[in-house]
Amino acid sequence: MKVVALDIAKEYLNANVHTVKILADASNLPLVNESFTTVVATEILEHLEHPDRAIKEIKRVLKKDGQAIISVPDRYASFSQVEHIQFFSQRKIIHLFKDFTVNACEILSTGQIFCVFKVIK
Repeated sequence: MKVVALDIAKEYLNANVHTVKILADASNLPLVNESFTTVVATEILEHLEHPDRAIKEIKRVLKKDGQAIISVPDRYASFSQVEHIQFFSQRKIIHLFKDFTVNACEILSTGQIFCVFKVIK
C-alpha cells in the first residue's frame, strides 16, 4: 500500500516518515484523476475558506467505489473555536458530501464528527 501525505505546511509534512510527501493546497490537488481508493482528511476542512473546493478535489482523485474518511470538530466541541474558520454540524458535513453515499457518520465522545463516505461516479 502506498501512502501519500499532503499538506500546505512543510513542517507538518516532515513529521510523516514513511510517505510520499506533497506540498499543496487541498483545493487544488496536483494528483491524477481517479488515482486513490481511499482519501483520509482529518481535521482540515474547518481550516479552509472554501471546503467545498477540497471536497470536489477529493471526489476527483477517488477511484470509482473509492471512499473518503473525514473528521471535523463538532461545532459545539470546546476546542472547535481554535483557528477554525468553518464550523460543522453533522447535517452540514453530510450536505457538503451530497455527491457521496454516506456509509457512516456519527458524533464521537471526543467532540469530532467522524464520517465515511463512498464516492458516486
